[in-house]
Amino acid sequence: LFVKIIIIFGIAIIPIFYSFFYLNAFWDPYSRIEGMPVALVNQDKGNDEENLGLNLINNMLEEKSMDFQVVDYEKAKEGLENKKYYAILLIPENFTENLNSAKSENKQISKIIYSPNQKTNYIASQILNTAVNKIEMKLQAEVAEKIVNNLTDSLNDVPDNLEKLNDAAKKLQDGNISLRDGLSTINNGMDSLDENYNKFNEGIEIASNGTKSLDIGIDT
Repeated sequence: LFVKIIIIFGIAIIPIFYSFFYLNAFWDPYSRIEGMPVALVNQDKGNDEENLGLNLINNMLEEKSMDFQVVDYEKAKEGLENKKYYAILLIPENFTENLNSAKSENKQISKIIYSPNQKTNYIASQILNTAVNKIEMKLQAEVAEKIVNNLTDSLNDVPDNLEKLNDAAKKLQDGNISLRDGLSTINNGMDSLDENYNKFNEGIEIASNGTKSLDIGIDT
């Protein structure tokens, strides 16, 4: 009977432990990961005189949501194998370039490479996954903000561009009028040239007749 009571008690208490150690861990993951060491590796080369990967790392260090440690990739990899770090967050070299592509038609996806330590306990790994998802959501919000700002700037440029287009249309219209006037002047000049050419022919004929009369006079 005593054994049965222990078994029943054990079965009844298992869900309580499950709720306490597992579900409670996901209720507020950030409050439980401040002391978790995570390696930050920034390989971002930057773009347009800015390095958004470096900015992201500085923001993460200021927030102190985890025990972030900025190291190079080799030290991070070694620390991950030696269980010094729970995970590696690696920012690739084209991070800023891809983020800035939000302004262009050929948009690229910016990624953060997350490498968890598979040797750590499962709950810690899942908590870190949740934290990384929040970082990615914040990054996506920044990308969306860049796209919106770019669209806003483009819309702000529309009135100026329309004014330039209107000015260009007026210049084109004035050019057409000048061209039409020039063609009319050429036509008038051609008419005058034709008229003067006829007079020139008449003068040639008179001069020819005069030469003949002069020849006759000389003979006489």
